[in-house]
Amino acid sequence: MSRVILADQDYGSAARILNLPDASDPQEPATLAQLLAAASAPLYKLLTADGNLVNDANPQPWFASSGAVAVEAATLYWMRGRVHVTKNTTASLGFSFGGTASLSGVWYRVLSRVGLIVTTGTGPAAGLVETASNTLVVQSTTGTATDLWVDIDGHILINGAGTIIPQLTFSAAPGASQFIKAGAAFSLIKLPSNPSGTWS
Repeated sequence: MSRVILADQDYGSAARILNLPDASDPQEPATLAQLLAAASAPLYKLLTADGNLVNDANPQPWFASSGAVAVEAATLYWMRGRVHVTKNTTASLGFSFGGTASLSGVWYRVLSRVGLIVTTGTGPAAGLVETASNTLVVQSTTGTATDLWVDIDGHILINGAGTIIPQLTFSAAPGASQFIKAGAAFSLIKLPSNPSGTWS
């Protein structure tokens, strides 16, 4: 029997101890295999260096390299994403999903902001989106050297297996030498096999 200590981030609370079956015990490997099979590693992509934006108003992937991720049929995923882009023109910004997978449903919350620093009386804009199609997430802004950031959090239900591609679309070309900044990330976590949930 293996003992695993789960320590809470709050050091004032007691740690929990979880006893797991020992794979060396012939009476317990099946149980251990079930535990390991139940664990679903997230699909995750992180941009570690600034990426160049395409200077046009067409959809473009968050990640120019390996921007598509393979997803399974009849599967619900929890998704989270963060992107920070620059532009040098008057334009709004939209978010969408591309790829070859067919989708049964998309539901996510979006938080967006123009500029890097929150000043008095300002704050992120928020909204709920229920479509994979391009949806306005940052209102049109004027000026030069503008930073935009977007956070999304929600669920995507896959019908037919294939790929999905997180995409952004400017309403006008963002200008030359503009970037998706390092730190952009997108993750998918596969949820239990019943898309409607585990409640009976």
